[in-house]
Amino acid sequence: MQTVDTLIIGGGAAGLQAALVMVRARRSVLVVDSATPRNRFAHEIHGVIALEGTPPLEFQERGKEHVRNYGVQIVKATVDSVTDNDRTLTATLSNGDTVAARSIIVASGVEDVHPAIPGLEENWGNTVLHCPYCHGYEVADKNLGVLCIGEFSLQHAAILRQWSQNITFFTNGMELNEQQRSHLTRRGMALVDGPITAFHDGKVQVGDDDHAVDALFYMPIPHPHDEFLADLNLERHSPPSGMGGSLIKVGPAGATSHARIWAVGNVVNPPAQVAMAMGEANAAAIAVNAFLVEDDWI
Repeated sequence: MQTVDTLIIGGGAAGLQAALVMVRARRSVLVVDSATPRNRFAHEIHGVIALEGTPPLEFQERGKEHVRNYGVQIVKATVDSVTDNDRTLTATLSNGDTVAARSIIVASGVEDVHPAIPGLEENWGNTVLHCPYCHGYEVADKNLGVLCIGEFSLQHAAILRQWSQNITFFTNGMELNEQQRSHLTRRGMALVDGPITAFHDGKVQVGDDDHAVDALFYMPIPHPHDEFLADLNLERHSPPSGMGGSLIKVGPAGATSHARIWAVGNVVNPPAQVAMAMGEANAAAIAVNAFLVEDDWI
């Protein structure tokens, strides 16, 4: 069984950034990656200086090439389970391999769970979007829709107003009180009541009526990819409404309740954009190396 200084679970922006820092600190690093990054449905990455407009899968492949050139091993697989063995952790991979690691950085991301409305998932990353900071500029001043899936959708719509004055808020059957309705209408938004039955060809269907939009925004429910850590009973917390059921609780630099495990990026911070996830990973990798420096002498 192979033993490495650091096992990184996930090879997206966070995982690869952590791998780069660790390998440049002369640590042995293995990255386990399913090659299905969360942002693979988007056409381009935005908001990352010097990478503006880069296709997500191209970004990932370039990142993998960079860390491989330093000696990082990358295995296409997922992690089935992790067990504790005092000074190491043992990970069992979906390909049947086992890996012992002195430290683990979890950067496995989330799966976005969409409402059961025909057309949403099929158009995800194209005309169905979620992040104004990632995609708002490309649809600025166009006819935008916001699909309500909870109270936080009100704030989502208010933020999106910065990019366009032409916003329609679809309540999707949620009952809004007068204060909530005023929150939207005083910003010049149109309200459409009633459940959405479909989204096709740029049209939001509500009952017998179709409402044309250039893009429809909403926040899907993120499901963290962290089931493989279940046996370790890491401390968890309940995030704000709309951010999923529970997430691994992390402290400074992504430290978890286990001394040898750190977690970064969307798996613990679902709203984090690419640059934010990379920053979290950078800080975690520095903390992991500092831990290993001390662990080397025990």
